[in-house]
Amino acid sequence: MSLSNSKTRKTALGCVGVLFGVAAIYHLAVILLPSIDQGSSPERHAVFIAINVAVAVGLFVRPRFFFWLFTALGLQQLHSHGSTLVREWFVAHRLDWQSVLVLVIIPLTWWLLLAEYRVSRRDRVR
Repeated sequence: MSLSNSKTRKTALGCVGVLFGVAAIYHLAVILLPSIDQGSSPERHAVFIAINVAVAVGLFVRPRFFFWLFTALGLQQLHSHGSTLVREWFVAHRLDWQSVLVLVIIPLTWWLLLAEYRVSRRDRVR
């Protein structure tokens, strides 16, 4: 399976889009059942419902500017979840699996979007 293939990238990005949809459902579940995760406020979870839905849609539609929006979100998420991962490991002596997932999925998704962006940019120049 080669990620240089446009169809493969489209499928992979669609799968990641579904994961972002699942993340939105998770944040909704936390609002409805706060005992799931008491680490953040309902307002913060509501913000991430909107962000995750927007990213899921963006991964399926992929407007030209989406690469740059995802880059900004990705940097913020890498900083936030990277800090959480380090803090949880050294302070609470536990592995924060949610942060591990984010720290793997965000760079892979960015790499796929970068490949798409380069192809679309090259096609516009021709």
